[in-house]
Amino acid sequence: MNEVLLKERLVKVRDKESASLQALDYVEEWILKSQPIERFQINPYSLVNEHYSINSILPVFLYGVSLEVFSLNWQMHCPHCNMVTDSFHSLREAKSISSCKMCERDYTPDFKDRVEVTFSLAKDIEDLDLPPFCAPPPSLNPLLEFALPRGNSMESTIELEEGVYRYFCPITLAKGILYVDSAKASNVQEIEINQLEKDYDKKEIRIQSGSVHFIGRNLAAPIAGLFLHKNHLLEEIPVASMKPRLSGITLQHFPLFSKLFGTEVLSGRERLVISSVTLLFTDITASTRMYETLGDVRAYNIVRDHFEILLSEIQSKEGIIVKTIGDAVMASFQKNVNSFDAIFSAMNRMKEYNLDKDISEKVYLKIGVHRGPAILVNLNERLDYFGSTVNKAARIQSISKSQQISFSEEVFSDKEVRSLLLKNGFNRVAKSSHNLKGIEGKHSIYQINI
Repeated sequence: MNEVLLKERLVKVRDKESASLQALDYVEEWILKSQPIERFQINPYSLVNEHYSINSILPVFLYGVSLEVFSLNWQMHCPHCNMVTDSFHSLREAKSISSCKMCERDYTPDFKDRVEVTFSLAKDIEDLDLPPFCAPPPSLNPLLEFALPRGNSMESTIELEEGVYRYFCPITLAKGILYVDSAKASNVQEIEINQLEKDYDKKEIRIQSGSVHFIGRNLAAPIAGLFLHKNHLLEEIPVASMKPRLSGITLQHFPLFSKLFGTEVLSGRERLVISSVTLLFTDITASTRMYETLGDVRAYNIVRDHFEILLSEIQSKEGIIVKTIGDAVMASFQKNVNSFDAIFSAMNRMKEYNLDKDISEKVYLKIGVHRGPAILVNLNERLDYFGSTVNKAARIQSISKSQQISFSEEVFSDKEVRSLLLKNGFNRVAKSSHNLKGIEGKHSIYQINI
């Protein structure tokens, strides 16, 4: 690692106002004390502790990317084995379908749960020349875990019952199948598996059940691993069973990312699935009359004031404004409760804004909230959402009256939302059934009046 170059570039990060100097010192110290393999694909959550949150650490890495301290890696994880199946430095390289060589299956990456963002030192600071990789999650119950630098070996003796097992290296993607028969061996059996440059010397092994002494050797790869688990893959590895990691959707909702990398979008024809996201739509009551009464310039300035309030409160509650349409706003959040936090804060500020205004200048909102799956797309060189969840959220907003929030069953069923409503004095929530334009069937809609 070129420590001199690292320090030179980190000095530039110190000049950024919103970068915490204490967090920067902490990250620098961590890098200097870390092992090369630890800083190859840095998960910023691995640096979080009681003194530093992700919100203080992430700006160091994002400014670092913009100032060539780090490179940013978008990584697709197989939902069945968690292996990294694709890795790229720009979101424009992302594909809607990825293939796992370990599982020999194609899958659709979920931007919320299966797209991870990591950071590596810039190549002129340190180039480890390794492929992207990750260790298998605990939910796969590995029976054997060897870390094997080139020229090293490890040994272990374990008991194996009848069945079919898989042994593999998450770095080189070497793999093989171990068949264990029901007949029990009278003595300890020995298996030696050698890592060649890109593969194992044995692709298939048959033994009897009982005690097995494993010897793993790395003969040629720069670094390798040897894992063993039953040859049974989960249809979907539970996200809750894995260590915290920076997901694509979390980074997308971090305000500094949008500020520094607003042009980081998908290619024009690609799309990524998001399993669930909360969408908020707002609109100004009687805005057409405001323009007619006040004239375009005065009305436009009022609309701009209202945009600034919404932007500030939405971003402070970990949301982003996806786009504005006339005087309407579309925003997204990772959690339902954050959207209501933002709404309540914004409405309080609107109340203060309206205090000294003439009735014709007062701003009142109509609001709709819905949660569901969506598709992330590139629209006019900005990240945008597409799909039935977007349509339903917009339709829910359209049935709101002035100073009213309408929201779906998917939102009301969230315990955190109901708790927040009670905390803000909403002991009763109106429920009614509605036809939503262009959407089949009747829909339960919940409403509160501010």
